[in-house]
Amino acid sequence: MPPPRRCCIPVCDNSKNGNSKHIFHAVKNGWKPMLKNLYGISCNGGSKICEKHFEASMYANMMTGSKRLLSTAVPSLQLPPPLAFNTVDVETTAMTIDESPF
Repeated sequence: MPPPRRCCIPVCDNSKNGNSKHIFHAVKNGWKPMLKNLYGISCNGGSKICEKHFEASMYANMMTGSKRLLSTAVPSLQLPPPLAFNTVDVETTAMTIDESPF
């Protein structure tokens, strides 16, 4: 028996129970940097993302009645909160530059 399919998004219910009722998509190389840099999610070569993380507009309806993920699709729903980035206070930085003797 094959192992249960799991979604690689940590906050997804499908990553915990291996629910195979959902459609799973292989993680595309273009998604890996976004998932790692914005959300801290590392995906290996066999990682899958379930359909819950894609908007309906990211699918093409096929004549057979099935759904196919568009090549431009990007996971955007039910993701963990983005990682905090260091922000720069523009006013403080500008004052420091203006006050510089150089």
